[in-house]
Amino acid sequence: DPAIARELASISRLPQVRALLVGQQRAFERSDVVVLGRDIGTVIFPGADIKFFFTASPAERVARRRRDLDRTLGQATPDAVLEDEIEARDRADSEREIAPLRAAPDAII
Repeated sequence: DPAIARELASISRLPQVRALLVGQQRAFERSDVVVLGRDIGTVIFPGADIKFFFTASPAERVARRRRDLDRTLGQATPDAVLEDEIEARDRADSEREIAPLRAAPDAII
């Protein structure tokens, strides 16, 4: 649900929530694990042996998001709406003070 996703995004920006989540995520550091997230290689596991930073075209990201929403909500969302939501999330994540979205310097892009 896009409304829930927006609420989660705003809650996850709170410093006290971030600190709690980072601590819990770092508990997995000593295990062989593959982790996906927007700040995994820069904040959560900056010392990871291998880091990837994946990108996709806006059209591919919209198509992927549409498939996810169609599957979970059973409703179609216009591509323009999805593109606006994706751009807004990227902008918010890139400009946030705490753990902005960026590739780790040693990431494979």
